[in-house]
Amino acid sequence: RLGSFLVEVTDGEDLDSRESSVLVAEPKPEGSQHTACAIDDVLALISLLQDGGLLRTDQLCKLLNKQAALLRQLPNVQYINLQPGQKLTVVGDLHGQLADLLHIFRINGWPSATNLYLFNGDFVDRGEQSVEVVTVLFAWQQKLPKSVFLNRGNHEDSAINAAYGFLNECCTK
Repeated sequence: RLGSFLVEVTDGEDLDSRESSVLVAEPKPEGSQHTACAIDDVLALISLLQDGGLLRTDQLCKLLNKQAALLRQLPNVQYINLQPGQKLTVVGDLHGQLADLLHIFRINGWPSATNLYLFNGDFVDRGEQSVEVVTVLFAWQQKLPKSVFLNRGNHEDSAINAAYGFLNECCTK
């Protein structure tokens, strides 16, 4: 199931066309919902990570390459215009705490077109599951790029990563 969202992204791909094509990597039945499939894919990933598993190196590389392609398309400053019926949850300083991230999702619900999330940096370092935290955040943003927003914090810097443990965690895992 995990492989269904780890599809290749081409550099010139448009976000609007990408949102529907990446959410479902296999043929979909008439009238199916993209969000349900996206949630199933990311929930399978979360389940794997909660059980102490990790993505295989090739899967993680695909995820990271897709994230790099997505980030190249996004502006440095993103504006979020909430529409009636939408809510925005602002999250900061996860610091590698997967349990905290999952607790926030349990309280506020999974990301969706009406349930937006803004993560204000410091995703990594200090905690023991920084790799897992960024893997989940990247997967959600790739599934729902208009619903999950990631701002870089000071812990998303290579010097800080080396000093506070993320670099070592990456090399170990």
